[in-house]
Amino acid sequence: MPHPVLDLSSASRDVYLSPSRLSRETELIGELYALLEPQLNVLADDIEDDPDLAEAIEAVRTIAAGGRADADTAHELLTGWAEELEETGDHDDAITARIVWLVAAWLSVKVGRHLRTEAGSDPLWRFGGLVNVLALPRLGKDFREVMAAVDETGFHDAHRPAVSGEHYDRALEAVVAELSKLDSAKRLDVLYAWISPLLDEVAWENREFMDEPEMETAEAVERFRRLASGDTPDDGDEADAVHYHLTSFALGESEDQDPDMHVRSQAAYLAADWLRLKTGRQLRADENLGNYAPDDLPGLVNTLAWTRSRQISQLPEYVDELIDSGHDLLTPITELRAMLTDLTSPSD
Repeated sequence: MPHPVLDLSSASRDVYLSPSRLSRETELIGELYALLEPQLNVLADDIEDDPDLAEAIEAVRTIAAGGRADADTAHELLTGWAEELEETGDHDDAITARIVWLVAAWLSVKVGRHLRTEAGSDPLWRFGGLVNVLALPRLGKDFREVMAAVDETGFHDAHRPAVSGEHYDRALEAVVAELSKLDSAKRLDVLYAWISPLLDEVAWENREFMDEPEMETAEAVERFRRLASGDTPDDGDEADAVHYHLTSFALGESEDQDPDMHVRSQAAYLAADWLRLKTGRQLRADENLGNYAPDDLPGLVNTLAWTRSRQISQLPEYVDELIDSGHDLLTPITELRAMLTDLTSPSD
């Protein structure tokens, strides 16, 4: 039986190309990194005069070793470099660009979420190429030689299957239906497991956005996680303080049309909504939000799907119109199907 990730048919790849889903394939991720690590050394030599890219390569190595580094910034730098290499028209640069794309794809899978990028395409859709090169050492082939001739499947967005608003609605309804079967405590646990990784980028964005804040944003994320785990009991003030900071942060990040800021805003709102569901009461929020109320369950899942795909959240009733305007609908559908797999797969 082939490894499920190796099956790149449109039927299975919708699920398995979700970084959150792929991140559990720890044996595969380790094997892929072992294959890529020598290429990282080559890339590091190529950019020794560029401290930012050198730091990005070092961040990949740190994360591979289980350390903590800014994956979003590293990913953004790597994908930007890959695009620059592709634009030169040079054959060797084109091969190097593919390797950089694969490193970026690996990083997203390792972290378990889509990462920030200014590139025109998501390297996750090049992951098929990364999996295909696993066979190279067994075939006695040189990495760069085969990368120059590798089949394009998995490297271009043109291979993505067609989707519609109906596909999105069905996927959303299926996730909500499965969540609704769970008792409230289990449902909160599942939602937390989906929301918490999205807060890493929020924590990294540790800038001042209000006068005399009660805490820094990184601290707010840490205190949210302690509340969620039960390490810090809600004494009536703790949840209010964290909720206030998260909603204030979210409001500030949503005032610009920059998608990365909206992704961080949505993640913070999701955490704030989760806290209100957890405590079962109104919590202190930024006064500029007015009559702020958390999303219902379908709204939460919808926002999760768009946030995990690093896009500005859209209302389900308008998704058909989004396709015509160039929006990526397949990635949030992929995330919804990954969530459904989480809910319906047998526990280990």
